Amino acid sequence: MTTSQPVSRIIPSMNEFHGLFTRNQTGMRRLLGALTFAGALLGSWASSHAATNKPTCAILTFDAKGGLSVEECALLADRYMVEFDRLGQYMLLPRAKMNEVLKMQEFSRSDNCSASDCAIEAGKLLSVRHMVYGSVGKIGNMFTLNTFMVNVEHGGTEKRATTDHEGRI
Repeated sequence: MTTSQPVSRIIPSMNEFHGLFTRNQTGMRRLLGALTFAGALLGSWASSHAATNKPTCAILTFDAKGGLSVEECALLADRYMVEFDRLGQYMLLPRAKMNEVLKMQEFSRSDNCSASDCAIEAGKLLSVRHMVYGSVGKIGNMFTLNTFMVNVEHGGTEKRATTDHEGRI
């Protein structure tokens, strides 16, 4: 895929759980069990991160726009993850582990939250410092990739990038 920018430039609380704890004890036990299991899944990844001392990051599947399919966007997000990892600046959470933990936590992106809010929520569940999210769209013969990196702890967008490609991919 040709881009208008080199790939290297594409880089783009417990209070939330309080309501679950106070609703009923069964919900609390289920949540604590899921959190314990999620912690175990992330354990080996976290220990390898400690050895590298790089900031942690996870990349969500990109939103599909302009007639692209979800599968096409998932494939492009996977490709983006490979290129992002080649930069060597972040310790990336493998997609399989990310999907497993988010599924276990019953996390799903919905129309009820902004992309940034959802990325931050996912990042907290995954215990990563940064989350990357974005969209891939097609307008006529032009494809566009918009990416954003948010700081999970502070909630702000740290980096953003747009890359366009005209023609076939």
